[in-house]
Amino acid sequence: MTYSRRLLGQVNYLSEAQIELSKKPRTLSAEGSFQTHSSREKEQRKEICDFIHRAYEHRLVTSTWGSFSARVDEDIFVVTPSHVDRRELGVEDLVLIRDGRHAPDQRPSRAAGLHRAIYRAHPEIQAVVNAVPLNGTAFCVSDFPLDTRTIPESYLFLKDVRKIPFEHQFGDGEEVAAIVGPKNPVALLENNGVMAAGRTVLDAFDRLEVLEATAAAIIRSRALGSISAMGPEVIQELLGAFPGF
Repeated sequence: MTYSRRLLGQVNYLSEAQIELSKKPRTLSAEGSFQTHSSREKEQRKEICDFIHRAYEHRLVTSTWGSFSARVDEDIFVVTPSHVDRRELGVEDLVLIRDGRHAPDQRPSRAAGLHRAIYRAHPEIQAVVNAVPLNGTAFCVSDFPLDTRTIPESYLFLKDVRKIPFEHQFGDGEEVAAIVGPKNPVALLENNGVMAAGRTVLDAFDRLEVLEATAAAIIRSRALGSISAMGPEVIQELLGAFPGF
């Protein structure tokens, strides 16, 4: 603990009220008849499974914690279920959400409502992931900033990483969607992991990996002294050279 405090500062623990808030149900509505298997949906299901397995192997998600979703249509998306081992997850385990509803015999991830809010606010976003990477999560439980202006790739992929207050994660998702979008595709979830969004499933996963690598580099560099961030001129030069990011 002393070593961790020296690197990132004081650890912030959840209050009793926040623990109770985290138990609040966040499920969407269920409906009686629900079935659709378009080619787009099948493709998204396979991609989610491929990348959730890869995330598990890289220790970015745990046994049953970590959510991945991908848009199928305007207000239709597929998302990982609750309480299913991510290592064993199959395409049929994924839950289809249509207009905020799902089949009554399925249990979507508790983060599904947040994902839906992001999709509704940002048509460009096609995939969203919640994860608990070791180094990235360390920044979620401390007040030390995750400064992406350290490595060009970090800033281009992540932009400025903001932290979403714990309470905002259990609302209707509008406050989260106001932060996470094309201009700021990655965020820290206070005491609750990280979130990344992208224009494809691969794009969202790439941002998650870059986030974790950046967090690890910052933590390790702290033992060598203060961090030397890129200045505004360099940032503007990067954005000019890579306008598509």
